[in-house]
Amino acid sequence: MPAGAAAPKTTSLSITLDGKPLALSDQPIISKNQVLFPLAALTKALKLNTVVSKNIINVKRNGKVYKTVLNQPKMWIDTKLISLQQASVNQSGKIYVPERFVELVLDTDVTYDAKSRKIAIGLTEQSKKALIRSLFEAARVGDIATIKNLLGRGVDPNATLPEYYSTAIPLYLAVQYNRVEAAKALLDAGASLGTNGEMYARIAITLGSEELLRILLDAGVDPNSATHDSLLEWASTKSTSPPGSENTVPPKPELVQLLLKYGADPGLDHSLIRAVQSSSFNIIQQLLHAGADKMKPDDSGLTPYQASVDRGIQSWLNLQTIQPEIPHFSIVDSSGATVPNGVFQIRNESNLQLIYPGYSWSDGVVYLDVPDGNYQLIHIATSKMMVVQPFAMRITVKDGSVVSPTLTLPEPNVKGKVSLGDVPFTKGGMIGLARNGNYLPFPFTGDTFELALEPGQYRAIGFRTFPDNINYKIDQAFQISGTSGMQEITFSVTN
Repeated sequence: MPAGAAAPKTTSLSITLDGKPLALSDQPIISKNQVLFPLAALTKALKLNTVVSKNIINVKRNGKVYKTVLNQPKMWIDTKLISLQQASVNQSGKIYVPERFVELVLDTDVTYDAKSRKIAIGLTEQSKKALIRSLFEAARVGDIATIKNLLGRGVDPNATLPEYYSTAIPLYLAVQYNRVEAAKALLDAGASLGTNGEMYARIAITLGSEELLRILLDAGVDPNSATHDSLLEWASTKSTSPPGSENTVPPKPELVQLLLKYGADPGLDHSLIRAVQSSSFNIIQQLLHAGADKMKPDDSGLTPYQASVDRGIQSWLNLQTIQPEIPHFSIVDSSGATVPNGVFQIRNESNLQLIYPGYSWSDGVVYLDVPDGNYQLIHIATSKMMVVQPFAMRITVKDGSVVSPTLTLPEPNVKGKVSLGDVPFTKGGMIGLARNGNYLPFPFTGDTFELALEPGQYRAIGFRTFPDNINYKIDQAFQISGTSGMQEITFSVTN
């Protein structure tokens, strides 16, 4: 050390590395409340690659070279110059390096508690949390370089930060935001699926991400897992985007095929009926080829075949490679907008007593697997309006196709709401209407609904709420006049 400089004092100190005792053959010294570590002892204990030549200290670690010069308060990381508060010194023939040099070489923190005379080498709790949070955010945005850097610095891929992310681990954010490469990097580093593998797979299916689902299956997700719906059922079901809207997203056959490839068994669930209800010919065929039974009833007793009849697509329930053409059309409202879903009944004009069972449609396409002929629509119900006995609405099926592929609903002439006393029902329900001995149930959402009714006498005879299914009594007659304009009617119920 320089002549005339006061020698730093040594003292009995306890040292830990990442929380475990670290034994050094020489004690550190304290100068100006800064720790100076004995270089030779530290090199031996931590197996550092250290070379000292002509007062120049070089340490190689993790592909980088750290250099400092005795008695100069500066260092270099490769070619980058960094200032230090304290220089390395030579005391009694032994070289000591400052704590900041050690922090940069080891890429960690050094803290000194003068009162307890303890030196801790390793990340502080605050630093650990900062790195863990950075790993979460890197997973969220898909920053692979940062993820690998943080994992290389020892951040646990299964770390949690309850104050920010509840019980989630970084893998959850990677999956949630469809960061495929980030999820793979975390899984390769040991991220655990735990009990959340099925949930992650459901998210991948909802996102429509075949690659994300594949890496989750490769990581050990059970393709037949079914806490509630099975993964096959989930993949065979259309979804709404955004949730709660009437905009539907059809299921992806690629996801179903991937699950089947990894061993999903449609004989264990009701995925076939979901595919039928989603009107997906390709998925229906995939599941049939994998052994799905079209006569297997679900929990309500409905079979895939019965559901296909309801959808007007029963010819799809036979094994085949070419999709058969089924008569189909679309229904639009009076403004010309396509009506995405609803139910309807028809009867054959050649035999008015032959009333076909109710049909339902979704995604704006109405399938009608019936013979050639002329048909009348008896009534149509959508989520917003019901049209009762619209005799002017007819369809003609010729050579297996609907002659006029678009039907337009009439203008509504009744705006209704249901109330108990002065309190209206706002979540919708099922109201029953009767006319000429026919019972016409009409489900609706929201606090009001619209009807397009032929002139005449009607009666409301019952109401059931959604979603709690509470039944109320109604016995209310009302008259629909033949004049134009909207009639507003409040239907009063009693307990």
